[in-house]
Amino acid sequence: MVKCFGLGFAWLAARDFFYYWLHRLQHASKWLWAEHALHHSEESLNVTTSIRHHYLEFPLTVLFVNIPLLYLVKPPILSIAAVISILSITEISNHLNLKFGLGPLGWLIATPQNHRIHHSPQPEHTDKNFAAFFPVWDVPFGSYYRPKNGEYPSSAGLSSVERVTTTRQALLLPFTMWRKMISGDAK
Repeated sequence: MVKCFGLGFAWLAARDFFYYWLHRLQHASKWLWAEHALHHSEESLNVTTSIRHHYLEFPLTVLFVNIPLLYLVKPPILSIAAVISILSITEISNHLNLKFGLGPLGWLIATPQNHRIHHSPQPEHTDKNFAAFFPVWDVPFGSYYRPKNGEYPSSAGLSSVERVTTTRQALLLPFTMWRKMISGDAK
């Protein structure tokens, strides 16, 4: 049981490390940003933001996170199921419209406060707090922003992405952005 827990924890930490780099790359590359922008176009963070991802994001996660991870760390199936459950709960809780943080310990475990910083359009919050579960990955790579006591940005969304109000717009968003990049119309 202890070995199963240890392997599960290692898998969770390694998965978050791989996800950190994919997520950071999605913000750094305008081509990958086009498929990730839907998630950040949400203007009011809430529990539904956790599922507001373009369908193209899932194959990228499989390719750049899950496959390398399963090659490097081979935990028991039970550990994988537990980690997936923990990640799902974390994804939902980090997008809650809830004023909750861990103060000076916020760099250890992601909270709604840390992730609200990530979604904030304020310049000092841009490209900060990429990790999904362990913000400790953000610390050595210079992308951690420690929220000030009581700091909960009220706004979210992006001025660089047109407002997404229909399913059709959501489904076409990356293709629309790529077309504009290719034709030279992108901002």
